[in-house]
Amino acid sequence: MNLLQIVALAHKSLHDLCHVIRPEILESARRELSARAPVALWPIHWGRYGLSRAEQDRLMHADKFSEKWPSLASESLYALPPEANAEQASSEATAIWKATHMIPQTAHSVLDLSAGSGIDAWGFEQVGLRVDCVEPDPYLVELLQWNGRGTERTVHLTKAEQFLPQGVNYDVVYVDPSRRETLGKRIDFSDLGEPNPLDHLEKWLTWAPTVLLKLSPMVDRRAVQRLFPQADLIVYLSRKREVKELLVRIPHQPSNAPTLLLAVDTDPFGIETYRVSASDVRLASAPEILNFIHDPDPALRAAGAGDSWAHSSGFEAIHSGMSLYTSRSNANPRGGRHFVVESVHDRIPHDLKAASIVTKNFPEKAEVLRQKFRIREDSERFLFALQRGTGGAKSYIVARRIR
Repeated sequence: MNLLQIVALAHKSLHDLCHVIRPEILESARRELSARAPVALWPIHWGRYGLSRAEQDRLMHADKFSEKWPSLASESLYALPPEANAEQASSEATAIWKATHMIPQTAHSVLDLSAGSGIDAWGFEQVGLRVDCVEPDPYLVELLQWNGRGTERTVHLTKAEQFLPQGVNYDVVYVDPSRRETLGKRIDFSDLGEPNPLDHLEKWLTWAPTVLLKLSPMVDRRAVQRLFPQADLIVYLSRKREVKELLVRIPHQPSNAPTLLLAVDTDPFGIETYRVSASDVRLASAPEILNFIHDPDPALRAAGAGDSWAHSSGFEAIHSGMSLYTSRSNANPRGGRHFVVESVHDRIPHDLKAASIVTKNFPEKAEVLRQKFRIREDSERFLFALQRGTGGAKSYIVARRIR
């Protein structure tokens, strides 16, 4: 696309902004379509109503993404992104937490180099930051302009690698690299996507005193620490026990303090339900499995914060490095699942007919055990299959969940 085409497209997008979302037409179409056909068949009737692409997406996907974006889905003038973009976008909860806790308090402006669906830009604006967006997709540019029409947002139609600030100073450069398919394998930095932070970080740090990266939560913390040694804050951010984002904050002026590594979970509005920092504490193995066991959330395991969480709660490790803990008390701090032990075995009991199966450092997957021993699913009773070290002794714990 040449410069004249870009300018023409930008003018067209601005001219069409008044047609992106028309609430009165949208509501009328919703009423008629609801009476005419099930939601799955609505698209065959689009021509009857002359709906814009954004209006079609609102009708089809507002309910589906209402939990992910509770206020945006209920805002009649907000243009939701296409479904494929929506699946990959931040939730309101993570966007608000990120803007509140990852941006330095002295910051006033953010350059979002990978604006995409615009949810992160929205989050930054909610805390009073001015946002410049960079996005190569013309349709997403149109949505970014529409949704930012009441703010100081500026939108640039170009690729992140081709963008150059024109006499503008920023306080933060924010980048969420697009990621390629990895066929279920653990992501490493050669598969990170575009723009690759390893190629562009030094340049970004000349544009702003802070760079904030949103990376795949599958990236191992040790790789992050090795490749970004100047990072001052690394966060595995989760929602409802599922790790959603890995956030890495990198200052232009490195701090002498050690990197802070956190596991954080939020409620639907971006308010923390817990925050646990990783520490150097390493728990010794308990001599036996006690009355209760405690299974830390994935965010704690990803951040390497399981032992510090357990230590602060008075738990003991079942085995060093296993990330499963035991105790005599039924303490149930946030950040994990808690169980009362019913029995411990050196083989799976024959009379166990139903249980959720959890494997820890075990040679067989849970589903293999389920099929092999014909164990039905049970949401209250659990079977923990453990192996103490490579080739070590196996244990099977039958437990009932208490929280």
